[in-house]
Amino acid sequence: MQGASCRKGKHFVSPMRTVYFNGWQRVLTAYPNKLSRVSWVWVRFQKTRRSLLMFLPICGLKYMHRRRRSVCYSCRAFEQKSPHPGERCKHDVLRDLALHLRNDGSVNERGRLLMPGRETELPREWERDSDQPFHAKIVSVHTGEMKEMDWFQMEFPKCEVLILNFSSDDEYLLPPFIENKPKLRALIIMNYSTSNCILNGFSVFSNLTNLRSLWLEKVFVPRLSTIPLKNLRKIYIILCKISNSLDQSTFPRLTELTIDHCDALFQLPSCICAMPSLKNLSVTNCHSLYQLPADLGKLQSLQILRLYACPALQTLPASICELRCLKYIDISQCVNLRCLPMDIGKLANLEQIDMRECSQIALLKYL
Repeated sequence: MQGASCRKGKHFVSPMRTVYFNGWQRVLTAYPNKLSRVSWVWVRFQKTRRSLLMFLPICGLKYMHRRRRSVCYSCRAFEQKSPHPGERCKHDVLRDLALHLRNDGSVNERGRLLMPGRETELPREWERDSDQPFHAKIVSVHTGEMKEMDWFQMEFPKCEVLILNFSSDDEYLLPPFIENKPKLRALIIMNYSTSNCILNGFSVFSNLTNLRSLWLEKVFVPRLSTIPLKNLRKIYIILCKISNSLDQSTFPRLTELTIDHCDALFQLPSCICAMPSLKNLSVTNCHSLYQLPADLGKLQSLQILRLYACPALQTLPASICELRCLKYIDISQCVNLRCLPMDIGKLANLEQIDMRECSQIALLKYL
């Protein structure tokens, strides 16, 4: 069997980059696209750290130092003062190892273009090579509050996934180079600040005809009706201020809509009922939600209706009894929900109702 073996200080790494730690049952397997790149990593190991300390020098990681409580000073487990830092530090070190190997070579030719940590500006290496197109399929940007002067133009003809991590209490300008991503399929926008921020620059969405998935977290959601995203399949709105953002929105191919921890949401807009392809509607932890649209029964493709932890909700619209494809209803922790619709038993395809902690519903005589 080709591979590598280790016996207390003796080690050998095969061309397949497989390292076996026989004495402690550790395995690190990496299948590279090229000699200096790792496309996939699988790791299995137990509690002790001794073998991990041995393979770090083999792989060229030179920032490791020996502290009593941690393998690496940059590990999140050390920063959080975990009671078991050795268990979690390994994951951070292995992640850094994978990023280190993937980032070898020209920045324009990398399959993944990632910022390893939050910075105040984009890497200078990216700006230096911005005159040539970047061929990465996955791009991750981690910055603070960004304004127009902080961005520079870049071309991503092959990019399919863009992740924007930032921290801003005020405003955040979407990068103008989004317009140069004709193959973009997934856009993730996540704000790590303590409060919501305003997103600017939504005009860049005009060319994203192939966008399939949109994730918005801790932002003020703009009016989605102004965004021409006819091919959008999934929308995730997490910890956001929605207000009237969904009014008059039409997404004819939307199959999944998730709204979570949006405290300012008082009622779902009726335009949701005009989404004929919607199969999964999830509205969870929205403590101010008290009303659902009366025409909810028009969602003839709906299979999953999740209304978890919406304590202000007291009734369900009678029209949900017309949802022929509905298989699953989750109304758990809707503590003020008083009853189910009278014709709920007519849902022929209904398989499960989750009603945990619904103390107000005392009798299910209609099922």
